[in-house]
Amino acid sequence: MEPNLTVTSNLMIVVEGQDDREYRYVPGDYIGQIYPNFIDSRNIDKYLTKKQIIEFRQYLICHKCHKPCAGTCDL
Repeated sequence: MEPNLTVTSNLMIVVEGQDDREYRYVPGDYIGQIYPNFIDSRNIDKYLTKKQIIEFRQYLICHKCHKPCAGTCDL
């Protein structure tokens, strides 16, 4: 049986000359608390990585069931 668990480091290595923004390393579920302008749907695809978008959307409150169902409810 293959586990469905991934461990990622919370350390950021700064490489001189590499133009990597620090917001790329913030988990998607916290990005709105640190950078409120990224919550706007026009900015999500522009600034966030695919993994951050998935993490951000899984905690959004569903307008149908009023729970963070990530779109899996059948209402």
